[in-house]
Amino acid sequence: MELLNLEKTEEGKLIVKIDASLIKESACERRLWYMLCRGLRKRNSNHKMEYGTAVHKALESYYADGDEEKAVNAAIDHYVDVLVPDKDFRDLAHLVNLLNQYFKEDTGLEVRKDPDPLLEMRFAYPYLQTPELDILFCGTIDFVGTYFGRPVIVDHKSTAAYSPAAYFASYKVSPQLMFYNLIWQRLFPDEDVGCMINGLFLGRSNKNKFERSEIFEFSKDRLDKFQAYIDDLVSRITHKLESYFATQDEKDGEDIFLSNFACCETRFGLCSFTALCTANSSNDRESIVNMDYINKVYDPLQFQL
Repeated sequence: MELLNLEKTEEGKLIVKIDASLIKESACERRLWYMLCRGLRKRNSNHKMEYGTAVHKALESYYADGDEEKAVNAAIDHYVDVLVPDKDFRDLAHLVNLLNQYFKEDTGLEVRKDPDPLLEMRFAYPYLQTPELDILFCGTIDFVGTYFGRPVIVDHKSTAAYSPAAYFASYKVSPQLMFYNLIWQRLFPDEDVGCMINGLFLGRSNKNKFERSEIFEFSKDRLDKFQAYIDDLVSRITHKLESYFATQDEKDGEDIFLSNFACCETRFGLCSFTALCTANSSNDRESIVNMDYINKVYDPLQFQL
């Protein structure tokens, strides 16, 4: 098990944290192996992701107390040292401008207080225990409140997508929103809550737009089918990890968690693990890991800095 990079309980059981992002990436089992089991990530941070994290930190601060200056400073503190390519528009000035424009918007969003604002709500829901594994469903809900009076779970998204309508349409089948809705129903079965996206659409010349999606309501049939899928996913991960425990002297994880080469192309370009999947040998692969990747436990309950 020397390659595994997972937390352990006091009893020595491995903790597997599954979140909506991991469910989305589950079409390729090799990606699960690298992300979840080995905790690999590219050594150089992605400025687009860091921009999004800075926006999230600012919005958490803003909706907590309404202090705009404090919220902007939270974003600056996070983003100030991020290296942005020369030709990319997502510089620090753009971030500050975006937030100042957003604060002037009448979004219709009101955060719920119980008694503190329900922001960045982290959950770890026990799903399955085996002799060797503790499997948790985890995540962070950005915002719980109302949209013009309707109770909603809100996920903030900053994106350079050109068409808000097309962007929002993709969330009608979003694993993330269905996952949040499913967990919320388990935790609070008597509460009727919808899901929506709060979109911050980035313009290159600071012509930013701020729009919100429709409120997505997921039927019982839809959630039952989604539950069946994640049940199957957990079963596969558990079985493959148990196979790894049993055969690690003869096989490594790549022999058990197989590549799906139909998933190499992503909306952001090639998968970040393409170089590992196409390496000529295990020795070459580990050399690439040592040069280009860092090891960090996959923890969806923390900002992945």
